[in-house]
Amino acid sequence: MRVNDDAGATAVESALIVPLIILIMFAVVEFGFWIMSSSQARSAASDGARVAMLNPLAETDILDAVNSRVPPGTFEDDDIAISCPSPCTVSSGASVTVSVTWDREWLTPIPSLLNLSTGTAEMQVSGTAVRRLVGDPH
Repeated sequence: MRVNDDAGATAVESALIVPLIILIMFAVVEFGFWIMSSSQARSAASDGARVAMLNPLAETDILDAVNSRVPPGTFEDDDIAISCPSPCTVSSGASVTVSVTWDREWLTPIPSLLNLSTGTAEMQVSGTAVRRLVGDPH
């Protein structure tokens, strides 16, 4: 007489599916944080460009505008690039570009789980904004 026991099959199926489900959950969390960080970078660049379109040579004010949008310690000032074609004057009608780029650490163990050893456990986040120079409206 044979006993119908599916416990062994269930254990094997679970052993195959559970790691995949955990990996998918990690990927969803990581993707969500990457989207949030990218949005922060675009907003920070946009704030910097908004200040720069009034006075592209006020680098301290531009850096302050960018830094006010992201959590403290997210990046250094040299992670912010401000470019304006020469001559960079309001009357030239040129555009100013503000780019923000920093490396964000992975929150989940996805790189080690997938053997993505690139030598660093960081991913790059960036945002860019371009505004036309308008000068002081006052």
